[in-house]
Amino acid sequence: MKLLIISDTHLMPEFEKEKFEFLAKVLEGADRVVVNGDFWDGYFWDFEDFVNSPWKKLFPLLKRKGAIYITGNHDREYLIDKKLAKKLFCKEVLLEWRIKLNGKTYHIEHGHRILPFSDVKLNLDLRNKAIRSLLKTVKLVEKALFKTPARRLLKDFYYKSKAEEIKRKVKKKDGVFYIFGHVHYPTLDKEKGIATSGSIEYGEASFIEITKAVKLKEVKYLKNV
Repeated sequence: MKLLIISDTHLMPEFEKEKFEFLAKVLEGADRVVVNGDFWDGYFWDFEDFVNSPWKKLFPLLKRKGAIYITGNHDREYLIDKKLAKKLFCKEVLLEWRIKLNGKTYHIEHGHRILPFSDVKLNLDLRNKAIRSLLKTVKLVEKALFKTPARRLLKDFYYKSKAEEIKRKVKKKDGVFYIFGHVHYPTLDKEKGIATSGSIEYGEASFIEITKAVKLKEVKYLKNV
């Protein structure tokens, strides 16, 4: 079995054809899928709008793969109609999920409960229009930076430091391999039994595949990135 774990796709109101086609291809190649948080971006729109958007063309594929949907800090539980989510595109809506494969237990969760950013620390309500507007501005600044040479500095310094921080905070248990999203930086440490899957946005993608071993895949889905 090939288990695919993706996170931080941050699907926006603006439909991105290349991103959709990439996601569809990656999902199709898996036997089972875990969407590990920040699937759609609650800073920008409501769940009802998301499920009625062109992104819904991914839903039958996710449903067929028995998708497990783990919520993140941008798509928190209170923003989601769980019954509708399970009807449309997933088997379960959870905060964390464990599965045993090939004698090893894999613990999968987004990571915002272990390493909360300001939106979680301050318990900001994404249903509040003023708060959403502020957070949206922050996200748009990030997007703008990723179109400049500063993008590599942002990834290699800020996001990498967050990935290392989340790994330091995890209380490890023997026989358990931990997989997180949230920090937008891909890492894989087989010796310590922990990985961060990175993200799928701004033309770059990283994700985790588990067959007989854990693999970290990194590709570009847009040219000139």
